[in-house]
Amino acid sequence: MDTEDESLPTGERASVEQQTGNPAEAGQPMTPVPRIQRITHFLEGFQATPGSNVTRIFGLSDCVIAVAFTLFVVNIRLPPEGLNESQLQSFIIHNMLSGEIPFYLATYLVVASSWISHYRIITYLKHSSSLFLILNVLFLASIVFLPVPVAFFYRYGNQTGSLLVFTCTQLITSVTLLLMWVVARVDHLLDPSTPPEYLRYTTARLVVIPIGTVAKIWYYCRQDSALHKA
Repeated sequence: MDTEDESLPTGERASVEQQTGNPAEAGQPMTPVPRIQRITHFLEGFQATPGSNVTRIFGLSDCVIAVAFTLFVVNIRLPPEGLNESQLQSFIIHNMLSGEIPFYLATYLVVASSWISHYRIITYLKHSSSLFLILNVLFLASIVFLPVPVAFFYRYGNQTGSLLVFTCTQLITSVTLLLMWVVARVDHLLDPSTPPEYLRYTTARLVVIPIGTVAKIWYYCRQDSALHKA
């Protein structure tokens, strides 16, 4: 005859534990979740999330940057209709080759450099956080806004005001990328197996670009001040 302390089979024991461990199934009243526990669950939303979200960050960023690349071409003015051969050659040399196309290539390289920096941040990213997402959105906002100062250049030429708007936008982009990298390293969002050489080079790259951009802003401001004094 079986006794009470005889061991139950594994499946039956698990079933008994499930039934006795669930107050709702046992007919007992549910204990309300403490307020501190609800706050804890809320704060967990700001912690690192699984790396599956990294794919969405990468995909959205690539789409936005691709659109910015495309918008730069729209500002290049085509020659008007009815030009003869000599007038067409003059328009291409003096309007397109001397100013518009070189500036297009320069802005293209700026965005390409930003994309490369963003790519280096994402390559070894294994987790994401709310702060990292916010910084990524700000980075994309600066990229989307970049065609505006480019349009200033095409409309007003190589003036100090146009260059300052463009350079300040570039500064926001580079500083945002640097902050993304800092958050990724401080919050341990990167893969632990990231090579040290990769970390050093990416850090140096993301630090040097904002410093160079600040130097350009200082140069443009000093140039503008000298022109006003003259």
